[in-house]
This record gives sequence, structure tokens and C-alpha cells, in this order.
Amino acid sequence: MKKNTLAIFLVAALLATSAFGQEHPRHNENKTVKLSCVSPGYLKAGDRVALVSPSYYVAMEKVEKAAEVLRSWGLEPVIGPNVGKIYAGKYAGTVEERVSDLRWALNDTSIKAIICNRGGYGTIQYIDQIPFSEWAAHPKWLVGFSDITTLHGLLTRAGVMSIHGTMSSFLANGGTDQTSTLLRDLLMGSVPSYDLPAHPQNIVGKASGILVGGNICTFVPNLGTQADATLGQDIILFVEEVGESMHNIDRQFQILAHNGVLDRCKGVVLGEFTDCGKEFSYESVEAMLNERLAKYNIPLLCGFPGGHGDTNLPVIMGAPVTIDVRSDGATLTFNINGGQQALESVTMLTSQSAIAATNPTEREIIGKVYTVASPDGRLVTNITAGKDGRMAYEIVFDGNLLLQKSEINLNRDGVETLFVRKTTRRTIDENVESPFYHQSSIRNHCNELTFKLKGDLRIVFRAYNEGIAYRFVWDGKPGKVLKETVEYQFPDDWTATAPYVISFDSVHHEIQYSTSFENHYTTKSLSKLDPRRLCFLPLMVHGPDGVKICLSESSLCDYPGLYLHSTGQSDLVGEHAPLPKRVEQGGHNNLQLIVKEREDYIAEMDKTKHFPWRIMMVGKNSSEIAMNNMSYLLGEPSRVEDVSWIKPGKVAWDWWNNWNVGGVDFKAGINNDTYKHYINFASKYGIEYVILDEGWAVNKQADLFQVVPEIDLPMLVNYAKERNVGIILWAGYHAFDRDMERVCKHYSEMGVKGFKVDFMDRDDQIVTDFYRRTAEMCAKYHLVVDFHGAFKPAGFNRTYPNILNFEGVFGLEQMRWTGIDWDQMRYDCEIPFIRQAAGPMDYTQGAMLNGCRNSFRPCWNEPMSQGTRCHQLALYIVLESPLNMLCDSPTNYEKEPDYTRFVASLPTVWDETRVLMGEVGEYIVTARRKGNTWYIGGITNWEARDIEIDCVNALMRQCVSADADNTDTLTQSRNYTIELYADGANAHRRGADYKYEKLRVNDSKISVHLAPGGGFVMKITIE
Repeated sequence: MKKNTLAIFLVAALLATSAFGQEHPRHNENKTVKLSCVSPGYLKAGDRVALVSPSYYVAMEKVEKAAEVLRSWGLEPVIGPNVGKIYAGKYAGTVEERVSDLRWALNDTSIKAIICNRGGYGTIQYIDQIPFSEWAAHPKWLVGFSDITTLHGLLTRAGVMSIHGTMSSFLANGGTDQTSTLLRDLLMGSVPSYDLPAHPQNIVGKASGILVGGNICTFVPNLGTQADATLGQDIILFVEEVGESMHNIDRQFQILAHNGVLDRCKGVVLGEFTDCGKEFSYESVEAMLNERLAKYNIPLLCGFPGGHGDTNLPVIMGAPVTIDVRSDGATLTFNINGGQQALESVTMLTSQSAIAATNPTEREIIGKVYTVASPDGRLVTNITAGKDGRMAYEIVFDGNLLLQKSEINLNRDGVETLFVRKTTRRTIDENVESPFYHQSSIRNHCNELTFKLKGDLRIVFRAYNEGIAYRFVWDGKPGKVLKETVEYQFPDDWTATAPYVISFDSVHHEIQYSTSFENHYTTKSLSKLDPRRLCFLPLMVHGPDGVKICLSESSLCDYPGLYLHSTGQSDLVGEHAPLPKRVEQGGHNNLQLIVKEREDYIAEMDKTKHFPWRIMMVGKNSSEIAMNNMSYLLGEPSRVEDVSWIKPGKVAWDWWNNWNVGGVDFKAGINNDTYKHYINFASKYGIEYVILDEGWAVNKQADLFQVVPEIDLPMLVNYAKERNVGIILWAGYHAFDRDMERVCKHYSEMGVKGFKVDFMDRDDQIVTDFYRRTAEMCAKYHLVVDFHGAFKPAGFNRTYPNILNFEGVFGLEQMRWTGIDWDQMRYDCEIPFIRQAAGPMDYTQGAMLNGCRNSFRPCWNEPMSQGTRCHQLALYIVLESPLNMLCDSPTNYEKEPDYTRFVASLPTVWDETRVLMGEVGEYIVTARRKGNTWYIGGITNWEARDIEIDCVNALMRQCVSADADNTDTLTQSRNYTIELYADGANAHRRGADYKYEKLRVNDSKISVHLAPGGGFVMKITIE
């Protein structure tokens, strides 16, 4: 058994031991247990009550009237997000939508009760999607009957009482009748006791037990499932029904008898049997059941006014009850003591049992547990606020523990206690415009819980469908952050794919704080990662059953970046670079500031300081991580009001091909003639920019106003402008920072369009502040930015959309010097799932010389790529780069003008993106849409593979005019043109071999063969 599965099992088992007397039996066993359920807390004025539709559709008008009744009771009704939807003519939405609303109501701790809007049919469809352990973690009243019987069974199995009572569809009638007022009184803490008249079919006797049951034709099919509530040795069976024949009701009781349920019954209560037709010679259902039950010698209480009749008195399922059936009448009494105390004991039990089950040696954090769940309810984080001022959180996905209790803290000037003063909650649901991203707009939908702490500090947690994030917010006076505690305590020794900081010295640990964030990935179990070495973000952890976890951060501004290292166990611990105290100019060509001494703290705080978001992206597979938008959404909103001047596009790049042009009558190099050649090339193919990389400014002077004599920069800028090409200048970190505004103003006025700023090679507080200042200054002078020697975007591309690109990747430039043993093909199939989850990257693809596995060689003057030509082409689709390089020489591109025109025509920002398939380190297929045109790109590692894409069904139906009356019919009548670039027949031995086809298709599937290290690109256009 996997350790995380064992952890969840033990949590449920420990709850069950308390609630039932021993562990729950397996579904296919007939073991009995001693039932004992706790009562959730009773309600008080102002409490929130959720109205949800788990089964059949209810008109919103009725739900809103029921909500008015709840308000008249002094409660605050909240209506489930999917209430009012209808699916297949009857259901209240799809299974996913109904489960989502239940999870939302269950996991929101501010909601104290759940009232179902209607029964019908449908709860059995998702009986395994909300396990009883999940109900046990969040005890609260659930009210309903009929098909809601299944949910009562789940709650009873969870050890939590629930109410078989009237629903919203009835409350909408006014809520002043006995049925409604008794429900109100019960929810408020007044437990009823019922005196009932004599009934001719009663069987006299007295019995006590746990009340189980409900609608008989819903109840019986749950036998053997996790909603089977018949497992107790001492149960009182309560049943009712509507519209069923006598023989079907008899059939249900025969099934109960054959399964031994009636042998375990201490008594039976028959509710209303509404509109159940007479059959055989029995005068009533009660008469038939009297005959069936007589041999069991147990009391039978008939005629209880509960069920589908006009009166539906509430009864408490899972509660200890006594029935006393006499010749002159009967009583039904609930034996319940104090609900709120029971609720707190269950909450504490859940928290403590999780610790005991997952890591017995862990320091316990015992205190109040707060829960926030994703909108779809599948992802839950439980936050424990300890009485000793410590806080920790855990994460559960689809009932499986992904992160066990992990401590968080912030040491502010020596204070590191976190005492909760109050909490606030909200739901965020908005569309975020993202004009320079892989989608034109993104839904920002999450549930948020904010802790107001003692001492001007807040902690904000957000639960998205795609992951969990938290951050600190400082509202106090300026001070120092000595340390931030970041832990990821995983429940098992899972595998991690992590990039070590490349600079490492076992003696001088601090050398790791200086890094360009370019390194390949190491894949090992968590315990086998080198605890001496820091890993930069993002990194991935491979959970159970294909689940992927990607750790990153966002809104990283004026605060040091996060590193993680292993402890030699199944956890990762955070570390930050201390604040530099003394720096000296030096490093590459004297363009860097080298840290010589550091402070004993990591950051200085200003008033109202928003710290970075700590992100744990979660996906059920690799593709979901590749599509995760949390890094962008958690970035601060754009601080650039007018973005109309920001122009993404392609760049003809000089450095990678070493200014190596041929067939010209001038000596190539850093001079005017060479750059005119690049500009002419860019203009001919519609390429938006040419970059002047390192060399245009005098070397080792760190002065951007000293231009080498071979370059006439104003002339080149004007020459490019006349040909509709923009110029971008390369700049070293210190050279740019030393006189930033003067540099930006001067070159903006000259007509330069942006800067590629390089060699920061750090992410301490000084450098992350440099990013902000650079972005602001460049925005002021309408300059775009491409950061190299840089960390991941961390949401900064949302805050400053003029930052079009970040490096932070072991990109194609490495192929100029990397040895033949390095596997770039595997790396290319890792970064879309890991590094790119943090945002765009300047990988600089586009090589025209392409090496197979046995022919690749590093070369400085005429570099080549690993993998095939179509692999390089597909990277323009698979990777995200709003400012995207054509890295090779114009001379090589000119040899294949049609191919080059296709590359130059590819968009760099998109309206929509989907990852169709893929696996980390193996392959990926990505589809991106611009307008009505789809582009699909796929790459593989050194393993050849065949891929089939149902491209029209998967994508093109989204592109048909919204005015169409019948989208399917219109789509099927359309033809599509597919331009396909794929590996040639000999691409396995000659990487540059490719084939081009133009196809006209109608709703067809396309099969593509990928050579080792291969790739393909499709362009799909509606005719």
C-alpha cells in the first residue's frame, strides 16, 4: 500500500474507531460494527446555510423562496454555484457540477449546514467521488430525504448525524407549517421527541439503537457501497417510499433479509408510503410488512409522518434513538447530548489523526483547523492554527493526502508567532485579460481565506481547481525579515524532477546564491536529492496515480526568490539568499555586481508589503500542469495602463550564429554592414525585430553610451525603421542599472524598441527590486524587456506586460558548447511541464543545422541543435515566447525561403492554448489558436513514436461562427486545410530531413510519425 493511501486510510480508520467502535468493514464484507455518530454543531443567528441540488433540477424561483424562509429564521442562505442548471432534461447539472456544489458546501467551513433542494435520482452516480472520510473531516448538518438517502448513508458511515427532513422545494411554500418549524427548531438545537397514536399494524415492544435508512428503494441499492449504513449491530431501521408497488417494496425487504440486515435490527419505523398502490390481498404496505417482520420479534412502529406525504417530520439519521411501541400508542425519542462539543472533538480528531497516521515523529501542531476548498471541491487545504502561535497546512486531492502538515512562518525582527485574530472569506470569479500570453483571457476562479494575525500580519490562502497558494502580507512598520519558513512535507518518498543550482561548493554554501538559473533536471526520489545542494523553481514532484505537483512562486518583487533543498527524507525545505551587504563590480566582462558580504537577514520590509505567493500546482496528469495558469493569475495586476505600444513578435538574432553570414561582399561581424544584412533579412520575411547582442558597446566598460566605432547606432535604427523593423539592444546588468533612466530616455528617443538585459545571475532582494525598477523605467519610455541571466517570470509578466520574455532555461545557446553526452531532447520534453508552468521563456529555437543522436557535435561558429528540424519548428508552438528568436544565420534561412516564411509567420501570442497529450520527459503535443487558425506542435525525446490527432473534433468546433444555428452540422459541412511539417523518412539519420504536405480534410484524424528527437507542426485553417 502506498504511504499516502495508507495515511488517508488511517485517518478514516481512526475516525471510524471513535465513531463506530472499530474500523469500517470493506464493502464486500458482512462484518458488523458498533455504530456511534456525533452531532454537528447547532446553528445560531447569522450562520450560513448552503442550498444545493444533488439530484434533480429545481427551478431557481423555488430555491430563492426557500432562501427567503431561511432568512426569516435568522440564517444566511448561500446558493450553490451550479444551482439552477439542468442536464439531460432532469438532473440539476452534470455529475461534475453536482459534486462540485456538494464539495463546495462541505469544505467551506463558514457554512454550517447543507439543505438539499430536491431528491429524485442521481446521488448513487457519484457515490465513490466523495468518500465518507471526506464527510468525517467536515461535520455539518445535511438536510434532505428521498434520493438524499444515499448522502445520509455516507454521513452515517462517516460517524456524523444528518437530518431526514423537508427540502427547499417544500420550504418554498412558506416555512410556517409544523414540518418546517420543527426542522428550524432542530437545526437551532431543539431535539424533538415524538408521541404517536396507536396503529393497527404496530408490533409492541421497546428497543434502542442507531437510526438508519430513508427511502427504501434508494437505501437498499447502497448495500455494499460506502453509503451502506446497515452495518451496525444495534440499528433501528426507518423507511418510507413513494409511488412504488407493493411487490417492489417487498423485494427491498427480502434483499435486506438475505443480507442479514433485518437480523441486526432492533426495531423498525415505517414512515409514509405515499401513492404506493395496493397489490395482492394486503390492505396496506404496513400490513404486508407486519407479516414479514413478525418472525424477527422486534418492535414495529407504523404510521410515522415522515417521507413524501404532506407532513414530513424531521428525524436524525445516525442518532441514538429509542422507540417504545405500546398498545395505546408509541414514542420515538432521540438520545443526544450537546452538538457543538461533539463537532469540535471530531475536528480535533481529524487533525491529530492525520499527524499520527502520516508521520509519528512529526512535531504536533494542535489547534483550530480551518478549511478552504477549490471551487470544484476536489482540492482541499486544512490549515491548523496552534495555540502556541504556530501554523501548518496540509493538502488533500480527490481524497488523497498530497501534502502532510507543513509549517509556515515569518520571522519579523525576531517575532515568529502567528496568533489568529479573525478570518475572512471570499470567492473570486473574474476574467483576467492577458494580451501577451498563451490565452487572451483567463478565468481567475478560487476560494480565499484570509487570517488576520496579531502584529500587523496577514496570511492569505487561495484554493484553485489547479492548486493551492498562500502568501504573507505585512501591514506594519518597516522592519527586517530574518527568515521565512517554507516546508513541503510529502507523505511518501515520491520522485522529484528538480533543477539544482549549477554552481556548487561543498565548503562555501553561499556560492549557490549566484546562479543564472540554467541547469538540466535531476530526477530522483525526494530522499535521494543531495541535501547540500539548492534547487531553484519551478520543480515537480510525481505523486501517486499519475498526479503531478509543481512547486513555484509568484508576485516575486522586492523580496528574495525561494530555493528548496532536500532533508534526506520525503520533504523539501525553503531557503532564501540573505540581503547583500557589500558588492563589487566584476564578473562577466565587468558587467555584474558580485556579492562579497551578506547581512544576517533576508529582506527589509516596507509598510503594506505583499510577499510572494507560495504555489503548489496540482494536476491529475502532466498535461494539466502544462496548462496551469496560477503563476500568471497570482501576479499583481498590470501597472502599465496603456499597453497598445507593446509589440510581441519574432527576432532575428545575431549571437547564436556568431554573426556568421555568407555570400556577401563584406566581412561579417559586429559592424554596420552585417546588421544591415540582418535588417534586410528581417524586413523581407516580416520579422518584427533585430537584436544587437553583446558587442555593440565597448567591452568591459559597463557603459552603454560607449558604442564601438564599427557601429553607427542612429543610422541602423533609422535604416531598420524604414524597413518596418525594430531594434533591440543587449545590455549587461550593471551597465544598465548604473544610469537607468538616462539610458532608457536616450535610446527610446533614438527609436530603439527595447532591451535584452543580461547577467543579473541572482535573485536576492536587491536584484528582484532591480527587475521592478527596470520594468517601470522601460514602460515609462515605451521599451520592451527580455531578461536573461534571470529567474522564472513569477507573475511579473502580468504586472509589467512590457516584459515579454525571461530566460531561466537551459536553452539552445547551450548547444554551442555542451558535450555530446547531454540529452537535450529529454530536457525539451520536461520544460513545458515544469519551467513553462511559471511563464514564458527565451529558449531561442530555430536551428537550421540539426544533429541526430549520433551526429550532434558542439560548435562555436556553426552551431547545431540536437534533434530534427521539425523538432526545432515544433518548439515555436510547444514553448511560449512572446518575443521569439530566429537563432540561426540569415544565410541558412535563405536557403529554404518557404520554410523560413512559415516560421516567420507563426504567432508568438495566442487566443487559446490546449495541451492535448504528453508526459514529462517523453513527449508533448500542444495546440494553440490565433483567431480561427489552429497550430498544433508536437515533440518527442530520443524515442520515435506515432501520434494520432483527431484535430478537427478536438479543436475546430471551437472556431465555427457563434452565429451558427447548429454548430455540429456546420462543422461537419466545412472543409479544412492542414499544412503539415513532419519528420522525413530519413530524419533518424539526417536531422534536417523533413516533409511538407498540404491536405484538405473534413472531420478526419491525422497520424504523424515522429523520428527519434523528432517533431511536427500542423497549421489548420477553415476554408
